[in-house]
Formats: sequence, C-alpha cells, structure tokens
Amino acid sequence: MKNKKAQEEMVGFVLIVIIVAVLIFVFLSVSIKKSNNSLESYEIESFLQSLSHYTTDCAVGYYPSFREISELVKDCMDQDSCLDDRSACEVLNESLDSLISGSWPVGDKWPNKGYKFNLTSEDGEEILSFSEGNFTSNSRGAVESFENFDIVFDVYF
Repeated sequence: MKNKKAQEEMVGFVLIVIIVAVLIFVFLSVSIKKSNNSLESYEIESFLQSLSHYTTDCAVGYYPSFREISELVKDCMDQDSCLDDRSACEVLNESLDSLISGSWPVGDKWPNKGYKFNLTSEDGEEILSFSEGNFTSNSRGAVESFENFDIVFDVYF
C-alpha cells in the first residue's frame, strides 16, 4: 500500500513539473514574438529628435561652427556651402543617408522591412527623400515639425 502511495505522489509531482514547463514555454514564446515585431512610434519620434541634433562635419561661417542637421536643412534651403566648399545639401544627404541606414537596417534578416524618409519645406516642396526595402501593410511613423520644414519618417515591419 505504501509503495503505491509513493508512486502516485511521484506521478503527480511529474505532472505538475510538466504543466509548469509548458506554461513557461508558452509565456517565453509569446514574449519573444512581441519583442521582435513590436516597434513603437515613440522610438521613431526619439530617433527624429536626436537626428535633428546630430552634429555634422560641415562648418558654415567659421571653424568650429559645425552644423546640426536641423541647421543644415536651413542652410540647404538657402543653398549655402560649407567652408570646405561642399554644398550644405550634399553634406545633409550624406549624413542622413548614413544615419538612417545605420540605425534602421532593412531586409529579410532584420525586423524592419523598409522605410520612407521625407524632408519637406513649409510650403510643401520636397527637400530630400529616402526610401529603402519593402513597404508592407504594417508600419509605424512619426512627424517632426520645425520652423521651416517637416520630417516624416515611416518604418515598415
């Protein structure tokens, strides 16, 4: 009688361990799925805010007056040049392309499948536009408005 009671307790304990293991597995698989595919708009907003304050290697007027992206957009609209004779638009284009492609890699092996970046003046004229990858039905985006221009950035996943 005692042997059967011990066997029943062991079977019960094994069942409890199996049920707990299955629950942990389900919880982990759900949390991993959410973290890989979840892109929040605040992440894009934060990226745009920090992007506008990124300091480029273009100095206008005097050294070391290196321009931030937000200032360089205004210089590009005014068709100014850097002290090293590069146009402000050229430096802006290179800087934005480098920052966006480095921060938001796209492709099959990345969670981001594509992006669109548009920089327009207050009168609606397109200053710069970047896009890369595939544009799926799932996307998040943000708009950052400045005094003379707007930045619209959409990421597709």
